[in-house]
Amino acid sequence: MKALPGVWASCAIAAVWPLVQPGRSATAREAETRPAATFPGWPETFEGKPWIRVPPSGRVARFAAGLGGETGVFEQGGRVVVLRWVASPSRAVHPIADCFRARGYRVKAAGLARDAAGMVWSELVADRGEERWRVRERITDEAGRSWTDVSAWYWAAQRGVSVGPWWAVTIATPENEA
Repeated sequence: MKALPGVWASCAIAAVWPLVQPGRSATAREAETRPAATFPGWPETFEGKPWIRVPPSGRVARFAAGLGGETGVFEQGGRVVVLRWVASPSRAVHPIADCFRARGYRVKAAGLARDAAGMVWSELVADRGEERWRVRERITDEAGRSWTDVSAWYWAAQRGVSVGPWWAVTIATPENEA
C-alpha cells in the first residue's frame, strides 16, 4: 500500500509540532521556570472602601475548591464582590453570565462600562422574577494589563502574553430588592 505525500507531511508536522511551540513568547518560557506564586492574602479594602468577607456556603465552597486558586466573597455597601486569585490559566474561569444563566436568570449584555477610577469593565444585567442585578467583571495581571473578556484573558495567558497570577473580580449590585 502506497502512502499519500500529504499523509507523510501531516505526520512530520505532528511529530515536530510540540517542539516548535508556536506563539510561545520568551515571557511564557521564562514563566515556566519561575517558582509557583504564593497567594498574597485578601486586601483590606476594595475601591478604597472596607468590605466584609462572607463565609462560603457549602455550594460556594464546593465551587471554589476546583478553581485552581483562591476565591473570596465579600459584601460592600449592599453589593457582592467575588474576588478570585488565579495562579495559572484555567478554563474553570468563565464569564459570570454562565453562572447567572445556570441559576435561571435572564442575562442581557450591557457592553463596557468605565468606573470612577477609569477602569473598563464588561457589564451585564441579570434578572429573575422581581430580582435584578447589574454585574460587572474584569481580570487583571500584575503588569497592569486587564481583560473584560474571559476568553481573551485565557488565550493571552496560554500564549504567554500575560504571566500570572491574576485577579478576577466580579461585582454584583442589586438594582431592586425583591
